[in-house]
Amino acid sequence: MDVNWQNVRDSLQPDEAAIEFVSFRIYDKGWTDTIQYAALVLRPGMEAPVWVPISLNEESMLAADMIEFGHAQALVRHLYVIHGETLYNSIWKPLEKVLEGVKTIYYSPSGLLHNVAFNAVPAGENKRLMDIYDFNLVSTTREIVSLKTKTAQAPRSAIIYGGLSYEYITENYWVYMEGTNTESQRIFQLLNTNRIPAILYNGNRGNKESFINLDGRGTGIIHLATHNFFHDDIERILEVQTFENPLMKSGLVFSDDIIFSYDIAQMNLLGTELVVLSACSSARGIVNNSEGVFGLPRAFKLAGAQTLLMSLWEVDDEATSILIIAFYENWLSGMSKQEAFRAAQRWLRSTLRFASPFYWAAFVSMD
Repeated sequence: MDVNWQNVRDSLQPDEAAIEFVSFRIYDKGWTDTIQYAALVLRPGMEAPVWVPISLNEESMLAADMIEFGHAQALVRHLYVIHGETLYNSIWKPLEKVLEGVKTIYYSPSGLLHNVAFNAVPAGENKRLMDIYDFNLVSTTREIVSLKTKTAQAPRSAIIYGGLSYEYITENYWVYMEGTNTESQRIFQLLNTNRIPAILYNGNRGNKESFINLDGRGTGIIHLATHNFFHDDIERILEVQTFENPLMKSGLVFSDDIIFSYDIAQMNLLGTELVVLSACSSARGIVNNSEGVFGLPRAFKLAGAQTLLMSLWEVDDEATSILIIAFYENWLSGMSKQEAFRAAQRWLRSTLRFASPFYWAAFVSMD
C-alpha cells in the first residue's frame, strides 16, 4: 500500500475497498524459490491496512497453467471452469471477511496475479465475482485519489489504427486482420457522430512515423487495433536474441516497422485519456514480483496515458470488436470509462454465443 495510504482511505466511500496485492520470495536462512502472496486491504475508517495472507504461496499453479495451455480457450476453461473453485479458494476466499459489505473494489495485482481475470473467478453456483463486485483495476492504489477528484470530460481528439497492411515489413510475418478494419471504421464513425475530431490510419498509412508524431500532442484517445509482439517473437522472427531491458522484449507492429515498449515509454503522452490496445495478450509482459509487469501497459503508463484497455490472453476477433464498440457507445453516451467497460462486458457475457469467459473476460481496463 502506498505510503500515503491515509489519503487513499479517506477517498473511499463506505461500500468501497482498496486492495494492493504483494508477492515476495520467502527468506529461510537464505532466499528460497517460494513465492508468498498477500493482500493489503483498506476500507474507510481503518486505522491501518489489513494484511491478508493468500494461500497461493507459490506460483507453480498459475505458472504451469500459463505454460501448459498455449491455446487460450483451453487455458480459460482450465482456470475459470474446471479449476475455478480452486482459484477462488486460493486468491479470494481469504479476503471475504474483511470485504463484507463492499460493492466497489479498486485493486492493484502483483506477480502472476496480473494474469488473472478477477471478474471471471467463480463465486458459487452460477455466479462469478463480477456478479458481486464492481472491479476497478489500477496500476497502484495511489491512483484512487486522483480518480476520485478528476472531472469527466469528453476527449478532445482521437487517433485510430486498424486494418493495417504489413506488406512493407521485411519480416513478412504479420497478417492482415479484417476484423480490425471493421472495428476501426465503426469507432471512427462513432467519434465523428459525437463531434470528436478523429484521424483513421489504415492500410499503409498506419506507419511507425505517424505514431511517433503523437509525442507531446496530448491526443485524447489512441486506439491501436494491430499486432503486438513479445520476446519469443523477436527471437523467432527477427532472429536476434532478446535484450536485457525488459521493455525491449515487447512492442507494437505498424504497417512498415515495429516499435519497442521502451521507445513508447520515452514518449510524452500526457493528456491522453485512453489507450485501447485491441490486440492479443496486450497486457502481457515480463513479470517482476517486486516491480510488476514490464510490457506495453508499463510503457504507456510511463509515457503518461491515464487509462488502458487491454487483453489478458489471445482474443477472438469478432467478440473483441463487439465489446470495444459497445464500450465506446456507452462511454460516449455519458458513462464513466469504468462504468462503460463493465456494462459492455456484462452485456457481452449475457449473449448466448459469447457467454464463455474466454470471450468477455479477456479485456481489462486499468487506470
